[in-house]
Amino acid sequence: MRALELKLDELAGLCEGLDLPAYWVDRYGFIQWATSAALQRLGWPEGLWQGRRISEMMPQSRIFEVLAGGQSLRCRELTYIGETIQISYQPCWRDGELLGVWAVIEQQEKSCLELEEEEIGASRLLIQMYETLLGDLLLGLAVVDSNGVIITVNQYWEKLFGVNLAEIQGMPLKTLFPESHMGQVLATGQPRIGETWTRDDEVYFLSELPLRCGELIIGGLVKLVPVENVETRDLVARYQLLERKLLFYQSELSALKHEEDPFVAIIGENPHMVKVKNMARKVARGDATVLILGESGTGKEVFAQAIHRASPRADQPFISINCAAIPENLLEAELFGYEEGAFTGAVKGGKAGKFELAHGGTLFLDEIGDMPLAMQAKILRALQERQIVRVGGHKPIPVDVRLIAATNRDLVAMMQAGEFRSDLYYRLSVITLQLPPLRERRDDIPALVKMLIEKFNKKYLTSVEGYDKELERFLLSYSWPGNVRQLENVLEYAFNMLEPGQKLLTLQDLPEQVTGGGPLGENDLRLETVVARAEKKAILQALQATRGNRMEAARLLGIQRSAFYQKLKKYGLSGKEEDHD
Repeated sequence: MRALELKLDELAGLCEGLDLPAYWVDRYGFIQWATSAALQRLGWPEGLWQGRRISEMMPQSRIFEVLAGGQSLRCRELTYIGETIQISYQPCWRDGELLGVWAVIEQQEKSCLELEEEEIGASRLLIQMYETLLGDLLLGLAVVDSNGVIITVNQYWEKLFGVNLAEIQGMPLKTLFPESHMGQVLATGQPRIGETWTRDDEVYFLSELPLRCGELIIGGLVKLVPVENVETRDLVARYQLLERKLLFYQSELSALKHEEDPFVAIIGENPHMVKVKNMARKVARGDATVLILGESGTGKEVFAQAIHRASPRADQPFISINCAAIPENLLEAELFGYEEGAFTGAVKGGKAGKFELAHGGTLFLDEIGDMPLAMQAKILRALQERQIVRVGGHKPIPVDVRLIAATNRDLVAMMQAGEFRSDLYYRLSVITLQLPPLRERRDDIPALVKMLIEKFNKKYLTSVEGYDKELERFLLSYSWPGNVRQLENVLEYAFNMLEPGQKLLTLQDLPEQVTGGGPLGENDLRLETVVARAEKKAILQALQATRGNRMEAARLLGIQRSAFYQKLKKYGLSGKEEDHD
C-alpha cells in the first residue's frame, strides 16, 4: 500500500509539473489529490476539498459511472458553476482490483473530435507495427480495435480458423472466436493470461491483452500458442488450477469485504443515496428504532437487512413480516405467537411469534402503514414493556428486539386522519430514512443495469454484454413508477425474449406495457428511431432470405461486409436469426 501511495504521489507531481488540470478519486469516491491547475479551473477552495466525496464537490460528475462499470469515459461535457467543461475519466487497476479513477479536465483549445483523430492516428501506427510482426510466427495473432472488431490477423491465424483476412476484417472477434473474453479485457484494461483453448484435439495457450496509447485502450491483441508436449500441457493444467483457486479466494475476500460493510453492496452513488447510506451506517451502530420511508420497489428491506448486518446484533436473527400480506385476524398470532388450544387449528404445544423468533436480533415490520389500529396499540405496548403475551396465554414473555419498520404510505397524513396512532409513529420514527425513487437518481441506472445483467447472465446462462443506445436513452428517461423492482422485472423479461447468441439488449426486448407500443415503441416517431426500426427489419429479412449467410445478406443489402457486421453488433444480432420469426 505504501508503494501505491508513492506511485500516486509521483503521478501527482508529474501532473503538477505539466500544469495538467487533473485530480484523483479513490474507489470509494473520495478525492485524494488535485493539481493546482484543477483547483483553479474548478474553483475549489484550498484545503477544503481533500478527503471529501466527489459527489459533494461536483454532483454532476460522471466518475461514479467509471467506478461502477470500470470503463473509461472520454470528453464528457458537463455544466459546472455556469461553465461547460469537458472531463475524461480513466480507471486504474492493479491485479484485477480497481484502485480509483483519475480525471483530466480537457484543454478547450482541442475539441473532442481532434482528440479522437489523434487516437485513431496512434492506433493506425500501432497496427502497422504489429502487421510487420504478424508474418511467419508459429502462433496465431489477431488485433482488434477498441470495440472488439477484427483489424488484422496473421497467416497462422488464417490457417487455424480456415479463413482469410478479407472475409473477417470488420467482423466482431466474438463472432469468429466465441470463447474470447476480449470484451472484458477492453472494458477493464486487465489482460487474461494462462487459459487454454482446444481445437481439433490440439491445445493452445490463450492470452488476451489490451493495447494502449498512453492511458487510453485503443484495441487488443489475441495470442494462440500451440502446446506441443505433454509436460507443457501438464504445467498449463496446474497453472489453471492455481488460477481458479486464486479467483475463488479473491471472490471470498470480496464477499468478506461486503460483510464488513454491507452497504457497499447497495448500488447508489447519487448524492441522495450516498447521504442515506452514510446515515444508515451511523444508525446501524446503535439500537434505536428505525422507520424507512419510500415508494414500493425502492429497496426498503435491502436497507433494513444492511442495518442489521452492520449492527452489534448481526449474529442474531433477522425476522421479516409483511403487515399488509397477512389477514387481520391472523396478524396478532403471527406477531406474538399462540398457546395450544388458543383457536381451532392451533398447533399442539403452541407456536412462537415473530417477536420471539427475533429475540436478540432485529424484527422488520414491512408495510406497517397497513397495520390495523387495534394491532398498532399492541405493538406499541410490546415496544414499551419489552415483553409480549401469546394469543390464548397469560404469561408475559420478555423479548429483546431492535425494531425496523417500513412503509410507502404517508404516516403523517394517516395520523392526522386518525388512521395511524401518533404515539406509535413517534416511537417508530426515532430515526427516519427517506429512500429516493429511481426517477430522482437516474445517474445510478447504468450501474444498476450492469449489476442486473451480470445477475441474469448467471441465472439464464447467457452472455449479454450490454445494451444499445436507443435502450440506454429509454432506461434513463422512463419514469420507473415501480422503481428498482420494476427495473429488475423489466430486464428479466428482456432476458426471456433474447434471440440465440444475442449480445446486446434492445428496446424491442422490453414489455410493450412499459415501452408503450410495438416492438420498438411504435409511439416513438423520431426519425432516428423509425430509421433504426426499418434498418433492423431489413437486416433480419436479408438473413432469412439467405438462410443466415452473412456475406450474401450484406450483398443483398448493398453494403460492405464490415458495415454489415457493425450493424449486427449495433442491433444485438448474432447473424443466426434466420431460423426465428
